[in-house]
Amino acid sequence: MKHKKDKKISEKSYNMPVINDSTIKGILNHPKFFRGHVRTAIGNIYKTGEFEKRSDRVLGTKLP
Repeated sequence: MKHKKDKKISEKSYNMPVINDSTIKGILNHPKFFRGHVRTAIGNIYKTGEFEKRSDRVLGTKLP
């Protein structure tokens, strides 16, 4: 099955999910819906913006 570059898969647009304390609490309260990765199942995930801050800090550090 070939897809054209300009062809839309879905007509509806979705916003990026916001990961915050209440989202992590929901994951911990309903672990059966979040199977796959151990870090996700135990609620050890990055909050929104946290990953970008850490990666900017790491990538901004000069090498010796």
